[in-house]
Amino acid sequence: MKTHKNQFISLVLFSFLFGFLLPLSTHASMFGGGGKDIASINRYAQNVLNALVYISGALAITAVIYGGIMYMLSAGDEKRAQTAKRIIMYALVGVAVIVGSYFIISLTTTFFK
Repeated sequence: MKTHKNQFISLVLFSFLFGFLLPLSTHASMFGGGGKDIASINRYAQNVLNALVYISGALAITAVIYGGIMYMLSAGDEKRAQTAKRIIMYALVGVAVIVGSYFIISLTTTFFK
């Protein structure tokens, strides 16, 4: 089981590296001399960030809905109710982390304009 989990994590990291970071470096080199046009890089990074925020927000909302349904269907089973509460809590913590990281990155990109 652990090997499948490790393989999945490796696949996700690999996909992230080549799905987001490689196009970013390729896009940067298209603007005269290897990325001298910082405004275009900031725009591209902001677009990638926006896409990630929308996707993770949708996943968090889905997790909250799933946790709510699981809580309603627990039918008095304390263990299932606790699991549902934990799912909802972690989803809300994830939303807080997403909003916080979006705020920090937005400030950083505004600073470097």
